[in-house]
Amino acid sequence: MALVKCPECGRENVSDTATSCPDCGYNIKAHYDKIKRDDEERIKAEEIRKQKEEKRKKDLAEKKRLEEVYKKEQEERERQEIEHKLEKQRNTKILYWCLGILVAVICVTMCIIGIQNENTEKALIELANNSFDADFESYKSALQGYGINIDATYEFGNMSYEEGVLSVDCNVTYTSSDIDKYRKVEYDSRDARKLCFILKDIDAVRRENSRYTYNSESGTVNITLFGDDSYYGIVVLDKDNCEYHYSYVVDWDELEINDETVFMEDDGSYQPSGDSNSSSYTGSYDATLEYGSGSVLVCISEDAMSRYMSALNNDNQGTIDEMQSSGEIGFTAKGTKCNIVERKVGKYQVKLLDGIYEGNTVWVISESVNEK
Repeated sequence: MALVKCPECGRENVSDTATSCPDCGYNIKAHYDKIKRDDEERIKAEEIRKQKEEKRKKDLAEKKRLEEVYKKEQEERERQEIEHKLEKQRNTKILYWCLGILVAVICVTMCIIGIQNENTEKALIELANNSFDADFESYKSALQGYGINIDATYEFGNMSYEEGVLSVDCNVTYTSSDIDKYRKVEYDSRDARKLCFILKDIDAVRRENSRYTYNSESGTVNITLFGDDSYYGIVVLDKDNCEYHYSYVVDWDELEINDETVFMEDDGSYQPSGDSNSSSYTGSYDATLEYGSGSVLVCISEDAMSRYMSALNNDNQGTIDEMQSSGEIGFTAKGTKCNIVERKVGKYQVKLLDGIYEGNTVWVISESVNEK
């Protein structure tokens, strides 16, 4: 308890616990209790403010610390990224340097190999030029003595070099100074037949001497003789460039003069069993096989047909004979009945219903299939 002054009337020495002033009745206790509460609330509010201020400062300090940590982490990540990029750039440069060195080594190696191959190829071309002339003169001599004078000239055409082997296409042109006496022969006449078999004998010499091989330290040269025609056989030119073309296709010898046939004869190499025009088959069929006046080519497979046509176009009688001996190709009689199995461009697969190959499924050229 303390003596205070009445805040209402100013009386001195009034107890601060008095509920009323003796003079004016003012509730002094309530007045000072309120002041006390106000002071306590003020003190409490100040403490709360201080606590909040301290918390704010702590939060700011923590935020600043976290920002510093984040900043350092970010700087570390950026540093690592920069180091990674620099490392990647260094590795890329090293890779490019290695690739550049490798390419340079490959280029130098290829240049060396190219120079070596070029030198080898030149050496082989020189070998061909130096060696072939004498053999070609011998070949020209072998063409004589068959009833007409034959001369031949050659020119090297396509050349291909691979692994020490030079392959040369030798284009040969055949001429005759006295073959023109046959120019006006009549079809199937004695003179037409005579010239046909003269050229057949000469063509046999050509086939027997169609390839020449020369070997040296530099490698091997293979020279293949080709005629100046695109046909199977031989073409001889007279002084007026009139063409005398002998060909042997399947089993027929044929002579053409300026693209006009003057002689054809079956050499009798194909001998079908039984009557080629008769058939024991009486059932239904899709087509008959007919091609010109002779027998019809049959092949056991598509591949065999392709190989046969290639050999025919390249004048490779050896391959044709080998295929016929092995049974890859054969010839059936004109009029053989068949059923069509498959159609393709230029060729059919058929099942033969009669003839010497009855029951076999074969391939034939489309022109030989006469559909019903």
